[in-house]
Amino acid sequence: MVRLAILGIVATASLFPVYAQVTLFPYKQDFDSIAPPMLPPGWASTHNRYPLDDDFSTTSTSSYSPPNAVLARNATLEQALLTPVFDFSNGTPEYISFYCRRSSSFRAPVVLELSTDGG
Repeated sequence: MVRLAILGIVATASLFPVYAQVTLFPYKQDFDSIAPPMLPPGWASTHNRYPLDDDFSTTSTSSYSPPNAVLARNATLEQALLTPVFDFSNGTPEYISFYCRRSSSFRAPVVLELSTDGG
């Protein structure tokens, strides 16, 4: 099984509860099925800026594909957005793609990491 971390630094999987597992592919998440500022089931965010608030949230402004997008709330802190667990036991995907738009003041690195052991 694979866990992808998008737009941040990966924390160990034990810090984030696993709510969902993706087994059907191709998988697409456009964040349009939920109301801002919520994250979809199975997605998790660090809480480094404020202990009770996600560092990433959905928003209905500035989306690549309206109506929603995910927004990092602070580019100066280490933060992570984690996907649900992907079960590739029936085959591996041909590619992974995502879109990232940055403002001129957003200087944090964009990192895509994956794990084959959940860590």
